Amino acid sequence: MRMEGNQFRNSWTAVAIDGNWRFVNCTWAARHVTGHRDDLPQMFHKYDEFYFLTDPEDYIYQHYPDDASWQLLDIPLPFSEYLNLPVVKSPFFNYGLTFYSNYGATLNADTGMVEVRLIAPKILGFGSMLESYDKSVDSRVLEGRVLLRHVRNEAIFTVSLPRTGLFYFSIYTGDYWQSECLESACSFLINCTGLLGDPGPSYPPVPFYGPTPVMEKLNITAENQIDPLIVSNGDFLEISFGLTNETKITHTFQYFDVKDGSVTDIDRFVFLRARSEDGASYLVRCPKKGYYIFSLYASDAENDTLDCAYRYLVISQEANPTTNAFPKTFHKWQRCTLHEPISGDLMTNRRYSFRLDIPQAVEVFLVIGEIWHHFKKKVGNSWEANINTGKSSGTAKIYARYAVDKDASTFSHLLDYELVEGHETETEI
Repeated sequence: MRMEGNQFRNSWTAVAIDGNWRFVNCTWAARHVTGHRDDLPQMFHKYDEFYFLTDPEDYIYQHYPDDASWQLLDIPLPFSEYLNLPVVKSPFFNYGLTFYSNYGATLNADTGMVEVRLIAPKILGFGSMLESYDKSVDSRVLEGRVLLRHVRNEAIFTVSLPRTGLFYFSIYTGDYWQSECLESACSFLINCTGLLGDPGPSYPPVPFYGPTPVMEKLNITAENQIDPLIVSNGDFLEISFGLTNETKITHTFQYFDVKDGSVTDIDRFVFLRARSEDGASYLVRCPKKGYYIFSLYASDAENDTLDCAYRYLVISQEANPTTNAFPKTFHKWQRCTLHEPISGDLMTNRRYSFRLDIPQAVEVFLVIGEIWHHFKKKVGNSWEANINTGKSSGTAKIYARYAVDKDASTFSHLLDYELVEGHETETEI
């Protein structure tokens, strides 16, 4: 940035309080704000406390005195380094944000990717804007090029650029994680000098990935996948959560088609394998390359509305033509565990070993056509059977009877398997 003449001249006050110097800027503290609500004037004043007794290490991002000693820093910042600071505005400090690294005003990207990491005191609302320096570039090619994820106390912005050139990247923030009104926090210039291969596809239209405040409110923890960005190349992956016995949970699993931007529910490729008194474990399969969104919803025992608690973005880099769907689950499955078989498609004329944990069950059956196959109870809540699937295709259903049911003769539907002839088949999505 170039600063010439009197265009950027300003004045402010330094005050000494109990032997410590601080800054006061009355002009900038009484900000002019544009109103966007019907009950606000088009332009009004808003008090900004940041400019009252501002710490010198924060103030230097916006103000550079003629006399370097009035920076009030232990080591004064040279003017050349001041010009290389990113544009940082008062909401950045008002919401307690700090940079993970010492970023300059210009972020260089020689692979088409750049990352900005902010440390936040809590889960805040964030937004971003990516613009091309070249105004002839169609803004639509920059849509979906920023990925935001929360990892522990960090907000991580990943920018995937579709082409070389100069770009403006701005970050906005607000106090509430679902804030609709966000304030400008910081801005950078991105200099993209090269791409690593062809440009990657745009990200799904999801505000962010990671935990929401529902996780802390309900005392839910991510156990094995702390980073909400998962790269998958295997048969399946496991996602586990720690939670209390009273917590209600459900989930969604969606595939994002980068060709047309559509989002498709593919629930048969995610499976609640186990739900215990202190946790839940999901299995996830990705049948083809692309983006997948896994969302956990939760509430306490007294609430019928489940809110989003966590979102994962799963990137499948390789198509797996042998990927099978999981068994279809029903409401009563919530407190059970499946050990085998975990494939939802079973071959006809083949014998399978079934092993499940079903608390409080007194009888368990696998129903194929009109034949009811009995399971044997083993140690604890474990039930096992070795069953031939027979000659006909169709649906194999697992039922259980519970002694605690109002009607002890009622059989609860737990799982469905699909019986397919000849060989296990890939389920299309």
